[in-house]
Amino acid sequence: MIRVLFVCTGNVFRSMTAEKCLKDYLARNGIRDIEADSAGIAPIPQQPRRETVERLAYHGIEAAHHRYKGINQELLERNDLVIAMNLDHQARLNEAFGVDAPLFNEVAYGKSEGVLDFEEHDSGIRSLGAPEDEEKIREYASYVVDYIYDSMPAIVEGIRGRVRG
Repeated sequence: MIRVLFVCTGNVFRSMTAEKCLKDYLARNGIRDIEADSAGIAPIPQQPRRETVERLAYHGIEAAHHRYKGINQELLERNDLVIAMNLDHQARLNEAFGVDAPLFNEVAYGKSEGVLDFEEHDSGIRSLGAPEDEEKIREYASYVVDYIYDSMPAIVEGIRGRVRG
């Protein structure tokens, strides 16, 4: 069994999406030798954003009941591969835990680039609660969910290559 842990900031957007999409992909394809989990490096428990939950539901994936999980040494030790969603997560995992985690895009596509959060993607987004930014947030949440969802065949191949190769 290959155990994979996706890590982002709040565990309510990118890493959660990667976990949910991978679990869905594995189930739909009868793949039983990989397990997925996710966690966040931020110490503040949060709920998933409505836009993310809705876009995952569009793909038939339930995420409304997801609860934030914080990273810890025990969680890191019980996984065979830790995947960082962005460069800051990669750096934090290395500094705080001594873990050299590859990036999501590195595992899937061999690219050394992260999956950006809302404000990193668009510095014009003033606040995730600002009504004037609602459309930008919805569009970007859809883009990221679709991107991660579509990456599942590549991520499975990359996981197998890293753990067994």
